Amino acid sequence: PLSSPSTPARRCALCNCGDWSPHGQRELQCFEPAPDWPKRLAGYEPPEGPGQPPPELEGAGDDMAQIGFSERVMPAQLFEPTGQCWVHRWCAAWSAGVEQEAAGLAGVDRAVFSGISQKCEHCRRMGATIPCQVAGCPRLYHFPCAAASGCFQSVKTLRLLCPEHVAEAVQMEDAQCSVCDRPGDLQDLVFC
Repeated sequence: PLSSPSTPARRCALCNCGDWSPHGQRELQCFEPAPDWPKRLAGYEPPEGPGQPPPELEGAGDDMAQIGFSERVMPAQLFEPTGQCWVHRWCAAWSAGVEQEAAGLAGVDRAVFSGISQKCEHCRRMGATIPCQVAGCPRLYHFPCAAASGCFQSVKTLRLLCPEHVAEAVQMEDAQCSVCDRPGDLQDLVFC
């Protein structure tokens, strides 16, 4: 089980939602760290100082207003002592730098580290790792925030276009409705 009465409920290290969320992120999974994960912790000391336990994460629910993290999130709050992290399947798969390999997804821990300092364009909270795929666009999103903000998401290619660049989706193969063979209103399209 993902949690039991004796353990705290696990939350996604990217969107901060629980093991089951109504926003379509799929299941919460435990991801192994890269071999160099202890080196990544080197520059991050808890605000209370070395040797102090990390503060608890702020309370969060699965309400859209509570997605992401405040600006005071630390790696020790997002990673297990072993370096493992808990992330929803879709939050991980859509993140920049995460790769699909035969054994599953690789680089999820790197996405979590990058999300610590990246704000979501929609909710303005930390943990955003899904970029707009247009070259030079700086916008990043949490997986649930992408749909809420009107982004175009290609499930076939795991590519996202922000609302500013959604018109460019007409050039993508999966932007066409399989029934009418037209793109329709792409800003209102989540999944055809």
